[in-house]
Amino acid sequence: MSREDFMQKMTEIVGWGTKEEYGELFDKVDVAQDGFINWDKLTSFILLELYEQDEREKTTVVPQWKDLEFLPVKHKDIIQKVIFLKSSSHYLTISKEGLLAIWGENLKLQETFPITSDATKLKHLWVTSLVSLENVNK
Repeated sequence: MSREDFMQKMTEIVGWGTKEEYGELFDKVDVAQDGFINWDKLTSFILLELYEQDEREKTTVVPQWKDLEFLPVKHKDIIQKVIFLKSSSHYLTISKEGLLAIWGENLKLQETFPITSDATKLKHLWVTSLVSLENVNK
């Protein structure tokens, strides 16, 4: 569809907006500037614009009352899992090297425990996940 056809059809079909506005829309959609657009180009442009608008809104929705602060980390390796315990209002983190950390509700580190056993030496341990069984207090 050419620029003139697009402007004419859009003003007839949509019923609001001016021909100049639809001409500007055509120019934005026609990035190759070949003077023609099709349905695929128009829908791709609209979807991309809506996606970008949504991303902009998401970044402005998150309130930042305080400056970011880094938490003191006792883990020497990657944190594999973070879970929240509803019963005690604590967070648990487990790292790949087997260090379990207990954090308070205000994200202050309270205690750390190395996960070891007689059968497994600490250097051979590789933790991949953490599961809380709150119904049996485990």
